[in-house]
Amino acid sequence: MSGERYRGLSDVRRRNRRNIRSLLYRRAPVTRTELAEELGLTLPTVTTSVAGMLEEGLLVEQPAPSGGGRRPNLLRFNPSAGYALGVELGPYETAVGLYDLTGEPVVRRSHPQLAELAAIAPVPVLGAGIGLPGFVSREQGIVRASRTGWTGKPVAGDLFKRLGFPVLIDNNVRMRAAGQELF
Repeated sequence: MSGERYRGLSDVRRRNRRNIRSLLYRRAPVTRTELAEELGLTLPTVTTSVAGMLEEGLLVEQPAPSGGGRRPNLLRFNPSAGYALGVELGPYETAVGLYDLTGEPVVRRSHPQLAELAAIAPVPVLGAGIGLPGFVSREQGIVRASRTGWTGKPVAGDLFKRLGFPVLIDNNVRMRAAGQELF
């Protein structure tokens, strides 16, 4: 279980939802059966998690192409259910993008204010990922060493207080690699 400790059923449910979202992000559209098989979960477990995400408006479903017999529904993210900010603080420019839940860019700008970009999102921004040069402690949200002058500063926590949504910071090279892996 990758070293994670679970204290009860709510932790297991949270982990299952996170794994379902992750797989949907990489492979959508998929059926409930495909999710269950890929994640090693029972179909009722997947169905319960998916029902909650459909009710929240996070997912949408569509009938699969007919192959004879009963057609399963395909699941995918509802692109307009929320938005995420992506930020790269580079040595020559700062680039910020607002993305829908399928990873499609809605707005891209150089040198904007984060709060300004978050304010133009049609629905609430769910979080931000910020890549910056230097050594970063992603778990604590602290810059450990950087030429930015932010060494030792709790950048993620400070931005969370100011913007009101979760902020993940990491080294900009690792963030680019993660983006490449996703797409």
